[in-house]
Amino acid sequence: MGRRFAAAWWAALCAVLVCLCATAPPVRQAEYPPWDGAPYFDAGPDRVDVNTAPAAELETLPGIGEKKALAIVEYREANGPFRAVEELERVKGISERTVDGMRAYVRIS
Repeated sequence: MGRRFAAAWWAALCAVLVCLCATAPPVRQAEYPPWDGAPYFDAGPDRVDVNTAPAAELETLPGIGEKKALAIVEYREANGPFRAVEELERVKGISERTVDGMRAYVRIS
């Protein structure tokens, strides 16, 4: 009789669990705003302004080390402020690929 009782008890327990799961509200997935393709780090004012940033701040940009940062500052002092991000390609040692890599991190004032 012990085995029958245990089997009946487990069957009843399973039936109760199935009923609870079937009547439980659905689990909702977190809702996120639609992605517009812009990088998540895109926070305009937090970008580095290449027309006012010192060399030390320019070094934080991807692909820009100490020498390239100094070259940007020297170019800016000799030729005036940049009017577009693409103008950074005129600086010796900075390629189109480098500019593309830092585009999301810089701004022009």
